[in-house]
Amino acid sequence: MQKSTRTREKILQAAKKLFSKRGFDGVSMEEIASEAGVKKALIYYYFSSKEDLFFEVWQRSIDEMENAILQPLQEEGPFMAKLKKLLKSYIDFVRSRRETLQLIERERVNIASRKSSLWERLGERYEEFVSRIAQLVKEGKLAAELASDLNENVTAQFIVGSLSSVDKSQLEEVENLIIRSLTKPD
Repeated sequence: MQKSTRTREKILQAAKKLFSKRGFDGVSMEEIASEAGVKKALIYYYFSSKEDLFFEVWQRSIDEMENAILQPLQEEGPFMAKLKKLLKSYIDFVRSRRETLQLIERERVNIASRKSSLWERLGERYEEFVSRIAQLVKEGKLAAELASDLNENVTAQFIVGSLSSVDKSQLEEVENLIIRSLTKPD
């Protein structure tokens, strides 16, 4: 059983690596098999289709992002400490998990344009992550730490987009810009 688990993990890691570099449409099952060092037929033993394989890679990637970014916020504390912790965690994620971030950023737009229940579920999974950040923004508004006229969803998209797309050398500057733009003037 353990060999089976290792083989499945090798396939998932190979798929993640290739999907992050070239996207879902740019990768074939043959290439994934080659990268994993297995026969293509073995991939179909574990996953019924390329879409099913991508679904699991996507779910795991979002889970990884949520755990890295949102898990540290579980501690109770003042809102501004949570916001700073969120931004720091996001910056750490951008710096240390480039492959996962690249996969998510590359495919989230493609997912939104595809029409099937599987792709809709993938989009919903990403939106759940953004909604959790929107909840934090709402918390800041209720605590009167953030401007009351902020739209929580737009602000969450702004945070995610700002930190995901900026050059690594500018992350701290963007973090400060985000904090200054969201907080109420003194």
